[in-house]
Amino acid sequence: MQKVIFVASDFHYGENQTEVIVPFLKLLEMARECNASLFLNGDLFNYWFESKGRVPFSCEPLINGLKIAIDNGLQVTVLRGNRDFLMGDEFIKKTGALLVCEDQLVLKDLNVIITHGDQFDKSLKYRIYRKLIRSSFIRFMTNKVSVAFLMRIINYLKKNKSSSLKYLNDLPDKVKCPDNFRVVLGHYHQEYIRKLDNGWVLFCPAFDMSPKVLKITQNEFEFLKVI
Repeated sequence: MQKVIFVASDFHYGENQTEVIVPFLKLLEMARECNASLFLNGDLFNYWFESKGRVPFSCEPLINGLKIAIDNGLQVTVLRGNRDFLMGDEFIKKTGALLVCEDQLVLKDLNVIITHGDQFDKSLKYRIYRKLIRSSFIRFMTNKVSVAFLMRIINYLKKNKSSSLKYLNDLPDKVKCPDNFRVVLGHYHQEYIRKLDNGWVLFCPAFDMSPKVLKITQNEFEFLKVI
């Protein structure tokens, strides 16, 4: 039987942004029907913090749907994005998903590399932000306070700043691609295919804006509408 994988990115599920739950559950069903392994390529949640036994309450409906699908046999691998890079043991316990903590996942049998891709962001401001927010100090501090307190901080900041979820990031100029590989990225919120001399770079659209999934087999790929 031909191996099939689905890759989707940037769901941004969370408080006051719950509409994506319906197409997300359809995506889980679609993956099961196609006997595909599902890879969620970063920013599954709009914000994520966790401490022992606790995760953001607003994320639980999506977590529950994911757990049910996994318990029923769906193989799900989750990569961390720039908004939920603090996912860890509690997420694994509550869902049963395989969590990838590295920036990229290499599937040699399919010649595929999956990565959220924000490490390629060209913006100097973002690159500085990324380095600071992922520092050991920030990780230490988030482990010392409650999830509820962190979410209150996020909600306060959101009130004083317009949402940036719907903007399109500039596509990176250079993405390393080994010979005959297909590199799959999220983060940039665009459905775009870039043909290289030695392979392909595939940009997944933000699922909360355009519910599509990338279907990949050994020799083919295509974007499918989740309906």
